[in-house]
Amino acid sequence: MKILIVLPRIPFPLEKGDKLRAFHQIKVLSRDHELYLVASGRPREVTARAFDELEPWCREVRFFRHGMLRRLWFTLYFFLRGRPLQCGYFYSSAARSYIRRVVKEKGIDHIYCQLFRTAEMVRGVDCESTIDYQDAFSGSMKKRMQATSGLKRWLLWVEYKRIRRYESRIYSMFDHHTIISSSDAKVMDTGPLVVVPNGVDTDFFKPVEGKEKVDDLIFTGNMSYLPNVHTSLYLSRKVMPVLWSSRPGVGLVLAGASPDRRVQQLQSSHITVTGWLDDIRMAYARAKVFIAPMHIGTGLQNKILEAMAMGLPVITSPSAAGPIGATHDQELMVAENAQQYATLAIELLDNEQKRKEMGQAARQFVINHFNWTACTRQLERLITQGSIQEQSKP
Repeated sequence: MKILIVLPRIPFPLEKGDKLRAFHQIKVLSRDHELYLVASGRPREVTARAFDELEPWCREVRFFRHGMLRRLWFTLYFFLRGRPLQCGYFYSSAARSYIRRVVKEKGIDHIYCQLFRTAEMVRGVDCESTIDYQDAFSGSMKKRMQATSGLKRWLLWVEYKRIRRYESRIYSMFDHHTIISSSDAKVMDTGPLVVVPNGVDTDFFKPVEGKEKVDDLIFTGNMSYLPNVHTSLYLSRKVMPVLWSSRPGVGLVLAGASPDRRVQQLQSSHITVTGWLDDIRMAYARAKVFIAPMHIGTGLQNKILEAMAMGLPVITSPSAAGPIGATHDQELMVAENAQQYATLAIELLDNEQKRKEMGQAARQFVINHFNWTACTRQLERLITQGSIQEQSKP
């Protein structure tokens, strides 16, 4: 089957969840299908390295440069038309023209679009299609809105309302619809959805034998992404002071690309902000406990699955633990406030045997439930057969 994959971002490097999902799905789908990839990015993101990483898996790879002036123009254009700002920010008229042409010239059998941001680029194209909503993005936007104030809160409220309507409006444009977890599906104001979770490369993310555990706590992620910024601030301002009241020497590592100014300012004698790391596995390997009090993000958190695959015990929030489906105090731990996070962190830091046992259980859980090949085969069956029953709304 000839499948055209339309992405809002170039899926390399793999520092964002949507890029990671797209990259691994492409690798699996390429085994049995002829893939054509369309993605746009800022000029500095359109690199030979990105092309070289994706070209082996695709019959054709097309990147479209999308400068800031053009992004601002389309953002304004779509805003005036009542669409979400993100529709304009990620829109490429050149990519849309290419999509219309390649569908006819190459005889494309199916279009696979990632995120609602790509919907406008395939509107009106005569071809069977699937939309991967990925996360309940409107739900995430609502949480972000509630965590801010003033003009920013109003702007996020407007964007939330528009995304909520738009997610529902584009549903009828596509033949099939996927999302990353059942918990995300429940909050979507659409028709039925097929749950296609993320996977983890457990051959790549695995415990590093003999690596000394010199860091106490770690949180990872793209540190310019608002939910990760919010989590970093919550850790430093709420959780760590409680923990330090009884364990003054405990350290925290915030590891990940493009740290926001507010995250950079957290650097201190007991908090380390790493910035981009060539191999995030080494950060996991040096740490004793992964702690992720995520309150405004949605979806299946790759960072948590990676930590579990590395054999790290994890403490996280109910909203982040829910999509994973692991059992509290067996494969991970769940906390609801700063005191609970601090208490559970001390419990794990003081008990090496428990850390080891929970880490082993966490890795086995990921191996059993989050395999890229198995997860993507669900998507493949949906695209090729349309036979997977979509999850009804509760």
